[in-house]
Amino acid sequence: MSASRSKSDVLTIAFGGREADFALSFTFPDGSVLHLGTRDDLAGLERASQQITPQLESVRTELDADGRCHDDRCMKRFFDGVARLGRALLLEAFDDAGGQGRARMRAIGARLRLYAAKLSRERLIPLVEVDGARNEALCNLIPFEILPLMDIDALPERDSTWHHSADILLGFNLILVRWLPRQAEPDDAFKLDAGGRLPLRFFQDSTLAGVRAEHNFLARNAARVALDGPMPDQDRTPYAAHAVAVQNLARPHAPFATKGQRLPPQVLHFSTHGGWGDPDELHLRDFCLTLSDGATARSIYAHEVKEQPRTREAGSGPLVFLNACYSAADDPHHLMSMVRVVLERGVRGVLACYTRIPDRFASAFSRSVYRRLLLGDDLGAAVLAARRSFASKRAPMGLFYTHYGSHRLHIPRDAKAVAQRV
Repeated sequence: MSASRSKSDVLTIAFGGREADFALSFTFPDGSVLHLGTRDDLAGLERASQQITPQLESVRTELDADGRCHDDRCMKRFFDGVARLGRALLLEAFDDAGGQGRARMRAIGARLRLYAAKLSRERLIPLVEVDGARNEALCNLIPFEILPLMDIDALPERDSTWHHSADILLGFNLILVRWLPRQAEPDDAFKLDAGGRLPLRFFQDSTLAGVRAEHNFLARNAARVALDGPMPDQDRTPYAAHAVAVQNLARPHAPFATKGQRLPPQVLHFSTHGGWGDPDELHLRDFCLTLSDGATARSIYAHEVKEQPRTREAGSGPLVFLNACYSAADDPHHLMSMVRVVLERGVRGVLACYTRIPDRFASAFSRSVYRRLLLGDDLGAAVLAARRSFASKRAPMGLFYTHYGSHRLHIPRDAKAVAQRV
């Protein structure tokens, strides 16, 4: 399923808007524009967004150790909880004493619901382009997926299914397009090696349940994937893997040798623990990814990547899949966000997760995304399809994955490059 759409079908949310007096401007496919808040409200929106990760953790308590709900009532409680958090985020940023903020949100919500319903009737996938050109950092903060279609009224008292609760969330209605900092015209196709394969480098924490299944899935698709890894392994220690990972994240255009060609890796995949540590014992907690071979572990800190010298290299960088807990979180109590650091280095995109994520669910979700990519989906459609597929099995945590970059990223197909074992 390709998610390619004409410009006339795209809703754009602009930070600062085209008129500097407004915080957000919503430009609908018919050309109409609705504004929300003032420029001063952007600070409130940033503060509210930065607090969202610990609040999402409270919603996770509805789920079991594998990220699943045991029945439909549990699913409804989960989605209602997410919608309440999204609603609270909007109100904290844009509610005002005169009530104009609420009135504007209701008007925008009504238009958003009509937009989503129209495209659903036409069996089209809605797109929302988040234009962060004026506020690049803020563009990468707001968890739009959990916003309830700008609906800030109380949840209905009448009983309804979890499907109804999920359908009011942006993340189950659309493909979100977050443009990257200083992004030029996007290069939407991954580059393949001479054998028509996708160069992919795989970093791991081998102690995680499910990491072997992720690696084995990619290895079984050797006709389409040129797999380097896992790292660390019996030949490459955690210290060696750490050095490679830091260089790859800091210099994403560095070449990847495969079958005589020297290509940049097109995907850097991290199936690791994610969290915060205090590397210098300065009481400044820094986000880190932990690599392990089962005996020894070594952490990659965001500041290590940021401190690497910058280089000017041509070409498109890789997609970075941070399949690790909290990898998309941007918390004010922490020193540095890995997503922010990596985006500054010129990668093609980042796929990451807001919250703690169960190991087995993370493994299954990534395999679903890669399976859809290998079958020809664009990345945005692959993430949305995986999110919906797992929710239908009462595993809703795909909502907490988010992607920065072009939704049209895809693996080129030709006559001899057909997925044999998808």
